[in-house]
Amino acid sequence: MDSINIPLAEIQGILGHENRKTTEGYIHTTRGKSIEVMRAFEKAQQSDF
Repeated sequence: MDSINIPLAEIQGILGHENRKTTEGYIHTTRGKSIEVMRAFEKAQQSDF
């Protein structure tokens, strides 16, 4: 989401993080792996439905 310029506040809300720093930490650690991370996230979202 960060790689397609979705605002941090929106990412925070989607992921359910109460603290902005948590979201920032995930974004920092996933840069460079954005495609892999997004596929895993989409797969997890689909299994919930």
